[in-house]
Amino acid sequence: GLPAFEGNNDGSAFYLCYYRHCEPQDIINSIQELWKDHKSTLWYFPYDELSPEERLFAFLKGFIESPFVLTDVEKELRFREELANLYGKLTNETSTNLRSIVQTVKKARMQASVVQQCDLNSLLVAQDSNIEFNLESLDTETVVEQIICINSDLYKQLRISEFLDLRYQKNKDFAISLNKVHDFSNKIYLLVPSTILQPNDQYKQKAAIKKWIIIAERLFQLRDYNSAIQIVNGITEISVMRLKHLKGSLSLKWIERFEKLREVFDSEGNYAQYRKLPKDAPCIPFLGVSLKDLLYSYEGNPDETDGGINFLKMRRIMEIIRTLKIEDPSQIDYHQLHFDAQVSQALLSVTPMTQDELYERSMELSDSVTAQSEECFNVELLRKENKQLREEVERLRKENEKKDEIIVALKKQPRSSISRAVSSKMSKLSTSNG
Repeated sequence: GLPAFEGNNDGSAFYLCYYRHCEPQDIINSIQELWKDHKSTLWYFPYDELSPEERLFAFLKGFIESPFVLTDVEKELRFREELANLYGKLTNETSTNLRSIVQTVKKARMQASVVQQCDLNSLLVAQDSNIEFNLESLDTETVVEQIICINSDLYKQLRISEFLDLRYQKNKDFAISLNKVHDFSNKIYLLVPSTILQPNDQYKQKAAIKKWIIIAERLFQLRDYNSAIQIVNGITEISVMRLKHLKGSLSLKWIERFEKLREVFDSEGNYAQYRKLPKDAPCIPFLGVSLKDLLYSYEGNPDETDGGINFLKMRRIMEIIRTLKIEDPSQIDYHQLHFDAQVSQALLSVTPMTQDELYERSMELSDSVTAQSEECFNVELLRKENKQLREEVERLRKENEKKDEIIVALKKQPRSSISRAVSSKMSKLSTSNG
């Protein structure tokens, strides 16, 4: 209850990780045992400013209000009800306040469960389900806003229990919301190269790349990092990068704009540049980094050290979870953005190409560009041959003009001199031809 107790990392770590070391009943039994000595213990500052009853109340309140960590929600609700009743049993004081907190927690959890079973797609207008996603015809800002609206809607459904104990790897039923976020992220990643490679026109392909760069920049500015990195990865997908005519189509200015984004999300140094980015609300962080950190913390550290609980491991897990700010509504409050149901429906309904289809399409475009290059080469060869023919025709025309001049001149001369002139001219012609 005192400011000095705020930020108690060990307490928060215990709330999140107790299930790894004991059952709920074990905690209740331990509290009952510890309470016997706790009342008579002399505590140092600032803990001595609270009575034993106040310390017990603060501990139980923190536990009851802490995020759910068990996969069995009913079991955890019963546990929190027992914690509220335990206060009255140990102190002979009323447990009304704690029981009201339990009811508030239960109501919030029920509402969260309803939200978690739904998603934005099921709430959109049914008659708009046939609208197609056409990047070329859509305003850039509209696309940005709808991506964030969908992503924030999915992010608010996340529950801490999905991340704990790497449950998302073991059973998809334990990570319903996390799988939704992953599916939408993967859709954006594949949608980018799909829209780039779909048109046959190289100018439209180039325009699509530029538009996605602008969208990624705007998402980055609005701190939807989870979507921005998917677009960066989509632009650098192998099916796009292998096409030489696309790699060389962007000016230096556009290349620099894209490289600035790519460097921020580079995995070098364990995503060192990304970790420096501001995460102030509203913000949708890149989940991939946190999942990687969790994997290392769980599998790279033992649960126990020196015969006791490894609190450093528990604290590290708690710190990673805390950076995600899951179950914090203010973290994804993008109410200032305009929601467009039709465009959102198009985004959710679109089916991008698979990676195999993208590669096949890339091969088609590559063959087409090669054929066009060969055709251009053949046209150039024909032009060269045509030029040579015109020059030969011109040369023959001039020779004929000279012969015509000789004939005209001979007709004008007397007959006696004609033979001599003909002989002279013919000898000159034969000499020149020789």
